[in-house]
Amino acid sequence: MQPDLHRDAFIERVASLLIAEKERRASSRLTRMLNEAKLPMKAAPEELINTEARGLKPAIMHELLQCAWIPHAWNILISGETGTGKSWVASCIATGHSRRS
Repeated sequence: MQPDLHRDAFIERVASLLIAEKERRASSRLTRMLNEAKLPMKAAPEELINTEARGLKPAIMHELLQCAWIPHAWNILISGETGTGKSWVASCIATGHSRRS
C-alpha cells in the first residue's frame, strides 16, 4: 500500500504546481494587458459614485461592471461634457473586468 500513498502525494504536488503556474501566468497576462491598455488613471469600481445626480444610472453601471457585454463583443459609448469623468468611468469598467478575470 505504500507505493499508492507516494504516488497520490506526488500527483497532488504536481497538480498543485500546475495550478499555481496557471494562476501566475493568468496574473502576468492580466498585468501586461492592463499596462498595454494605458488606462488614463487607476480607478476602482468600488470608488464609483454612480448616482442619478452625476448622470449615472446605478442599474446600468452595475450591469456594465458585471461585464456580460464582453462575450457578445458589444461596444460601450460613454459620452458627456468635458471634465465629467468619462475616462474615469471607463477605467472603472476596465479595472472591474480585470478583477473578475
